[in-house]
Amino acid sequence: MNISRHLADLEDIQSDCDYYATRLEKSLSNIQKSPANLGTLAANALFYAGYLSVLNPNSIELYRALRIAAYSLTEVCRLATLREGSYEVFVGEGEPVMLPSGVTSYSSGISWLNGFYLAAACREAHLNDSLSQIPVAILKQSSTRSDEYLYLQIEALQSFWKRQADTPQRFIEAMKATDPEQVKFGTVDAALNLGVPEIDLLFRLLENDGAAFNEALVKAIQWHKKHWGKKSLKNDPHGFLALGPLGLAAIAYERGINIEVESDYIPKYIVQREFLK
Repeated sequence: MNISRHLADLEDIQSDCDYYATRLEKSLSNIQKSPANLGTLAANALFYAGYLSVLNPNSIELYRALRIAAYSLTEVCRLATLREGSYEVFVGEGEPVMLPSGVTSYSSGISWLNGFYLAAACREAHLNDSLSQIPVAILKQSSTRSDEYLYLQIEALQSFWKRQADTPQRFIEAMKATDPEQVKFGTVDAALNLGVPEIDLLFRLLENDGAAFNEALVKAIQWHKKHWGKKSLKNDPHGFLALGPLGLAAIAYERGINIEVESDYIPKYIVQREFLK
């Protein structure tokens, strides 16, 4: 089954892509100034990756951008957990730099979640290991707040990654918390269109049922398309890739599940780790 990307206004996409390619290189040269710059680096990498997924989804440059974002988001969350001081940070390429520890607006729940999915997609399992050890209480200290379902989703992912027995119950708790009446910080649409399908997809992955996983993957991508295809969001490059389905599809692929869905939102080049060939 093939699910195409939603329609967007792409007349200036090449110039937009070139702009963020330049921004990415500038961000790489500025990371030593502040831990918050890790968040800026990740943001520019993800903008660039979004445009590349349209222009050249089979390029090593797409993998590079996603990998830089994975490392940057992991490191900004890790720095939030450390005692006061300066620590060595690596962003996936170049030389490590020394950055001060501390909570920032980027050491948030959404950064953790995107970092986890990106690490899985790029097959950087040691980043997933690092993220699985970060207390959710630390993420809640960030000024960038999320709804409770997202923090519960993170705890479910951590439990899943560490193969803990309480994983199914954590999925249930996260799903219950997507009740629209409990959504306070984000939008109900995001909770229902993105959060619910991702949690369900993770549950199917836990079951290791290929048919059920692929069925849930189709639904997750379709809901992603519906959400980001809205007039107000259709041109946002964050919607050009479905990071949750992409990361979980990559984990499923590594576990021997045949991914039957093809979509612009989850490039086959990434899902099937063709960047390693």
